[in-house]
Amino acid sequence: MNTRNILIVGATILAIFTSIATISYSALFAEIDLAANSAAPQAPVKIEIVAGSSLSRVAAELGEAGFLRSPIIFKLMARVRA
Repeated sequence: MNTRNILIVGATILAIFTSIATISYSALFAEIDLAANSAAPQAPVKIEIVAGSSLSRVAAELGEAGFLRSPIIFKLMARVRA
């Protein structure tokens, strides 16, 4: 391979990697509008989080109450944004 072909291949790989990284970042940090996802208005729900609860416990309780689609993603985002 000559230098020109190596540069083209390198640029193509970089473009693919950048696209995948951008899409992944957007999906991970996308804001979710829970009100838009519900078909009808619902009564408020109270969840009690005990002081000193672990992040895993809080994520599990929110997941069981239906506020989170993925407690694992919630935990990852909490650790990244903290």
